[in-house]
Amino acid sequence: MTYTGTICFILILTGASSLSAANESLPSTLKYDPFEQPDFLKAPARTARSTPAAAKPNLQLRSILQAGDESMINLNGKIMMIGDSYKGYKLMEVDKQSATFIKNGKKTRVTLQQ
Repeated sequence: MTYTGTICFILILTGASSLSAANESLPSTLKYDPFEQPDFLKAPARTARSTPAAAKPNLQLRSILQAGDESMINLNGKIMMIGDSYKGYKLMEVDKQSATFIKNGKKTRVTLQQ
């Protein structure tokens, strides 16, 4: 064995004995898993919704003809007057840049696409 090999062998033996001494001072079982994510970092559990969320309507206001009670709009390619309905959305009001609809008691304002 060479001098370098002898030194390595001695270091290995010395390290092994110190490791076994260190292992004897540690408890055999841990009180917690050191690799488990702490509670404050865990995401809250998701709960199932009782009713699905309403999808945002795909209402595209293409043009407006403002003429008081006779105002008209082009909504998704359909020409509508005040009082007309599209997929349950009733046209209530028209102004220069938007149209207001009502569905199930909720108002929805759609702006003119530029």
